[in-house]
Amino acid sequence: MNYWPVLATLFFQASLLCEAVTSRNSSCKIDRESGTTAICTIAKLQELSTILLNPSDVKSLSIFSSDLETVPDGAFSNFTSLVNLSLPFNNIRVIKGGAFSSLNHLQRLDLSGNQLMEWEGNFTKSLPSLMFLDLAGNSKFLPPTPLLKLRMLKEIKGVTWNEFCGNCSLEKNYTLKEGEFNNNDVNIETSKLQKGDYLVGNMGHCRVNRLQVSQEVVEYAKHGFFPQCLETKACFDTEIRVTPLHRCWDIDNMILRVEFVITPIAMILNLTVIVVTLTTRALRRNVTMFLTSNMALSDFLVSLYTLILVSARLKPYTEFLLIMENLCNALGFMWLSSVIVSIKTSILLTIERYLVIVYCMQPSIRITRKKALILVLLTWCLGVSIAVLPLVNISVYDGNTFCIPIRPIKDIPHSYELSIGLSLWGIVLYFTTIPFYIRVFKTVKKTGKKAGIKRDGTLARRIGALVLSNMIFFLVPIVIAFLWLTTNIQEVMSPQSREILTGVLPTVLFSFNSLINPLLYAFRTEKFRKAVKIKVDYICLRKGRSSSLTSSLSGKLRGPTVSSNNGDCSPDSRHLRSELSLAKI
Repeated sequence: MNYWPVLATLFFQASLLCEAVTSRNSSCKIDRESGTTAICTIAKLQELSTILLNPSDVKSLSIFSSDLETVPDGAFSNFTSLVNLSLPFNNIRVIKGGAFSSLNHLQRLDLSGNQLMEWEGNFTKSLPSLMFLDLAGNSKFLPPTPLLKLRMLKEIKGVTWNEFCGNCSLEKNYTLKEGEFNNNDVNIETSKLQKGDYLVGNMGHCRVNRLQVSQEVVEYAKHGFFPQCLETKACFDTEIRVTPLHRCWDIDNMILRVEFVITPIAMILNLTVIVVTLTTRALRRNVTMFLTSNMALSDFLVSLYTLILVSARLKPYTEFLLIMENLCNALGFMWLSSVIVSIKTSILLTIERYLVIVYCMQPSIRITRKKALILVLLTWCLGVSIAVLPLVNISVYDGNTFCIPIRPIKDIPHSYELSIGLSLWGIVLYFTTIPFYIRVFKTVKKTGKKAGIKRDGTLARRIGALVLSNMIFFLVPIVIAFLWLTTNIQEVMSPQSREILTGVLPTVLFSFNSLINPLLYAFRTEKFRKAVKIKVDYICLRKGRSSSLTSSLSGKLRGPTVSSNNGDCSPDSRHLRSELSLAKI
């Protein structure tokens, strides 16, 4: 087979598409079909005029792998129609001022892969139409300010000013994607960056972020360029310093100083109730006091939560946030589980008093000690189960500076649903106690002449005051949240007032409730007060007073007793025997 005709045909077709022009070690390939594209390898730029006969017709010129080092003045002065110029990987170090003069139509300039260190000239005059510039690989060169001022320039690729912001693209009129760096807390739009130091966030709230931007980024932003590498965390962290600010921090902490008085007293009172009740046999076997000590435990934990929180808030806000990174979940867990237990214990105390008074003649219908223990354990299991929810992403504990997951807002997953659910659950349980107390007081009024019923009625009133206190201090924050959701109250209040109303006030109310709870029942109970006196006497080694109290109680027991036909409903003699047992402890 004769291959020569085939080879001749291929050569002829290739010659129609391009023309290779050579001169010594230099050569150019020209697209003959359009006559406007040239790809060259040359030793010196001056050789272009001898290789390309009609340079004014060339619109796209590429020069590869030539050791040029310097682009002299007027190097492309004859290429008046040039639109695209590519000079990659030519070891270019210096570009003279008039190198690109007369290139009024040049739109794309590729200088990638060089070692550019100096670029002189009047950019506005020589490159008025430049739109895209590629500087990738020129790690020691930064675009000069006059270059950034080019009106038509839209994008500069490959800019590097540090190791974390390498090969960065500067784009004019860039629109940030929705995500980590385009939200209310971190806004790095170009219009913001050019300020250099600014606040972002909801200006109607106390908590905002302060952003301080590096000088390089500010300079680019002032000319409308956004460094796209800022959307990477490494570059963002080196170029933009984000400092959380709390504009209500000082005034909040000033009010919360009252907690340094309330919480220690509340902790001492509740701890006294717990220790005295559990170490005194007569009180420990009393179902009402046992349940009261359980409420005291929840109140003690609420007070402890508050004391730790306000102590941490003595630090500057930024240091407080660092502390709360590891502590907030624990504090929030403690608070939520304790509040749940407090609500359930209020219900148990109500039911216990209801059964004792309404079913006085039926001793079998009671909450026994064993049942009370089981109910208390179930109450804590329920509290812990609910407190775990924010740890598995059903709401969060660190959504505010108080580590409380109950926030009726929809910007945190499931926070709104959890807040509404727990609030309604608490409201229903507390209002359920009202019919019980109505029935109790009717029974007491009807059988008021019976000593046992009268005494139990007094206890019921004290328990009722305890439950009512818990109800009020629980409902006040809920009412505030309801008004917050259904009215425009948040729009007419200052950020400081809103923070006090929704954060500081509920915290103070819950701790104050923990303070008065032991005073409403336990410390008003005679047996408990006597047990406290005996414990104090024992600790202080005042045996004489303890002995005299024992003798006094023994004498009282030997004195006349009040008999009753109702057995359990009038247990005066048994009451005195229990007092004697207190004295023996």
